[in-house]
This record gives sequence, C-alpha cells and structure tokens, in this order.
Amino acid sequence: MTKKKDYEIVEWFEKLYKEKALYVWGANGSRVSKSLINTLYNTFKSSKYDYDYYYNWKLKDGEGKYGCDCSGAFFPMRGKDLTAKGYYNECKDKNKIAKMPMNKVCLVWNKNLTHIGLYCGNNGYTIEVKSSNDNCVKQKFKKSRWYYYGCPDWIEYTSDLNNDLYHYIVKGDTLYKLSKRYGLTVAELKSMNDLKSNSIYVGDKLKIKDDFVAKLQKLINAKVDNIAGKETLSKTPTIKKGTKGEVVRLLQERLQNKYGISVGKSGFDGSCGGDTVKAINEFQKKYTGLRVPDGEFTAKGLSWQTILGLR
Repeated sequence: MTKKKDYEIVEWFEKLYKEKALYVWGANGSRVSKSLINTLYNTFKSSKYDYDYYYNWKLKDGEGKYGCDCSGAFFPMRGKDLTAKGYYNECKDKNKIAKMPMNKVCLVWNKNLTHIGLYCGNNGYTIEVKSSNDNCVKQKFKKSRWYYYGCPDWIEYTSDLNNDLYHYIVKGDTLYKLSKRYGLTVAELKSMNDLKSNSIYVGDKLKIKDDFVAKLQKLINAKVDNIAGKETLSKTPTIKKGTKGEVVRLLQERLQNKYGISVGKSGFDGSCGGDTVKAINEFQKKYTGLRVPDGEFTAKGLSWQTILGLR
C-alpha cells in the first residue's frame, strides 16, 4: 500500500475544487471524455443514471474536466476503488465527529456512510464532491453535516513542525482578516509568503504557521517541538548590547514583524547595537510591564517569558 502525505491529499482536493470538478456517478478522478462516458454508461446505466445523464449532461458540461463521485475523488490518492462505507471500514482510527482531531486531515462521512468528504485539517474547511447538481464544494467545516470521521493507514501524517500549515484562499479573504484569524500580523504573513503587496487570489495558498519557537529551539539546542516551556526558557541566552549571532537576528525579525517595532537601518543583521537595544526597550515598555526597561533579554527576565507566550 502506497501512502500519501496529508498535505498531498489536501492539495489534490484543492485542485479538484479549483478546476471545478464534476460529480459523475462511477468516475474515479480522471478527465471526462467520450471514452470514459461510454465506459461509465455501459457499466452503471440505470433509470437514474441514464443516457441523458451521462451524455447530454455530464459529457456536455464537463468534457476535459475532472470527473468523480464522492468516493471516486479519493481513488487517485488511495489507489483502490472503494465505496464510501468501504473507506470507513478500512479505518482503524475512527469515531463520531464530535471527537475528531481538528488539527488533522480526516475523512468524514454522513450518518448512513453513503457519502464521504475530506476535512482539510487546520484550515477548517471540508471539500467534497457533493452531488450531480452541486459538484465539487468547499466550505467551512460544519459539525452538523457530518457524523463520523476516520484517519486511514494510507495517510502519512507529517509532524506539525515539518509540515508548513497552509490556508487556501477563498472569496472574501484578505490579509487583514487572515492575520486576525491566525494571530499573526499582516507584515508576518507577507514575510512568510514572500508577498510584495497585499494582493491575494482565490485558489492560492498562504503559509500561516508561526514557527518562531521552533526556530529558537533549534538555535539554542532545546527540544524542537514548537511549544515553549521551562526547558526552552532555561536555555535562552542573554541578549544585550554587543551580543551577536542568529538568536539576535531571530529576535530582531520577531520584534519588527510581530510587534511592529523597528530595529533600525541595520535591519536583521544579528548584532545587538544601539537600535536593537532601543527596540528592546520599547518592547519592554509596551508588553512586559517593566517601568524601567533594561534593554536586555535574560532567561529569568520578563522579556523572554513574554515573547515566548509564557506570561
């Protein structure tokens, strides 16, 4: 069994949505063609899925587009033709929707196990090939729509640390709205995604993961898990005037991009000069509650605790 990484599955479903895939009964994610329709009609023809359905509707509207039904959408990822219930049966990790891990990519089903969709994980959306009328639909996750979830063995779950988290742009999104949603600044979003302007486009994806803690942990030889704790705090170095190195550079980036505090003309040069000390003082005044700032970051001081979110 060939495994697929969780983000690869999300990217495939995003592609189906972006390219306006059609719901075609019996299809498994290939392009709609006359040859495909001939095969489907001869295999699945019925009073519901008749000549008009396949030829006068689906072929006419969808030639050249991706075609699949709800379970067929998973075929290119799974490599096996299963029904919606078949996908549920092969999941060992499954339960009712109320217990679904919201940070993981999951398969989701209706109560009768006759319909299946994809929950895309941290971005909070589901994508499903919904019906012959609705085709491929992307919407914010609605617990009331789904009854079960499952995490099959053929999905390889990448660690949050190594797998950048993405938000896929939908109509109405702006950098400002996304910054508020994910607890970032517009400047951070632009920096993380190499954006030169505030323009974003439907169907594109933005990196929204804040990995400041992980980067710091790597530099100070602490356990890298992107979660600040006592170990991380204890290993933070003292940064004061004259200190140089990559931790200083990381701190300069954080002060300017996250908190909007300028570190001066030298920018992120990795050297704690007068402008950086000035920036530290401003940070201490605004965010730590220190009446008299000292221009230093120390493990026992309030500055590291504050910037790591420990107070």
